[in-house]
Amino acid sequence: MHATLADMYVLPEARGQGIARALMDAALAWARGRGCAKVKLHSTPMAVPVYEKLGFHVGVVKPGDTDFPTMWLDF
Repeated sequence: MHATLADMYVLPEARGQGIARALMDAALAWARGRGCAKVKLHSTPMAVPVYEKLGFHVGVVKPGDTDFPTMWLDF
């Protein structure tokens, strides 16, 4: 079983305050607590490094998937 995260966004003026990290930590804890083995999300290219720092990796890139790559985190 896996969880899917969608539409997480932090306003530009609120960035750099740890809000995204707190949201992700809470979402990942929720998924772990429900027995999910993986978490999936679609990222903008700009956010890929942010998710990689959290342990996500880019999955198989399919045609048309380059604008919003699918990323996975395995627990």
